[in-house]
Amino acid sequence: MIRAHTFMKKLIQIVVLVIVVSLLMPTQASHAVGKTVLGVSTVYTESTGSVNFSVFIRSDEPIAGGSFELVYDSTMLSVSKSNVKLGDALSSQIKSINNEKDGSVHIAWVTDNGQEMDGDLLNISGRVQSVGKGNTIPLQLKNVHLIDEKGNQVSVQVIQGAIKPFDGKQMTHSRSVAANKEWTITLNEPFNEYSLNKYAVTIKKGSTNVPIIIEPISSTKFKVKPETKYSTGTYTLEITEQLTSLSGSKLKEPVRLEFTVR
Repeated sequence: MIRAHTFMKKLIQIVVLVIVVSLLMPTQASHAVGKTVLGVSTVYTESTGSVNFSVFIRSDEPIAGGSFELVYDSTMLSVSKSNVKLGDALSSQIKSINNEKDGSVHIAWVTDNGQEMDGDLLNISGRVQSVGKGNTIPLQLKNVHLIDEKGNQVSVQVIQGAIKPFDGKQMTHSRSVAANKEWTITLNEPFNEYSLNKYAVTIKKGSTNVPIIIEPISSTKFKVKPETKYSTGTYTLEITEQLTSLSGSKLKEPVRLEFTVR
């Protein structure tokens, strides 16, 4: 276990790195293409009330530490300190979270050794105070910095999120399908495999997420299937803007497909 003075030393190194990089580099590389993706999920809602979203990471590069700030409009979304929880990806790291300032959550973390990361960094519950047609609450990641074991900056593609009404394409499958139905999704340009995750693609029965398996087939095609067979009922397959292309651009518009299991 890292002792307290070592922890403070590493956190100071991260802070110094943040200052140097902000002076020498352009604002966060949201269109960088690499083996590391950091994003915040998008949630579609038409009403006020409780909402859940997450900050997630996927990296095949060893990450030894990092920091970022999540920024939102506190007049439209309220988040209490007790509703900011560490995700599974930070279970073994030494970390520091600060969300005393309205509209902002800041986190920094370090670890003994660099390691690949895949999962949630933060899980957040909030309360939407203002939403509706045309209203969007941006969820923005700022001052993003990840470092490797040598203290070098890791290139990262940042995927911004939002809380907003659904504004995409809605379709209904004309016939009922089998309980083990697999869907094959084909895009018109290559996607970034590191952005293909449980936030980019979901299947829900009502408001409940169904456990699914997402498998890339090619650079423009992937498959979605249930972990276990669907029960009888109506489901919605949803693809959000969190799925990005290799150039870093988001999906042109989100897609919803409603289907019925016989």
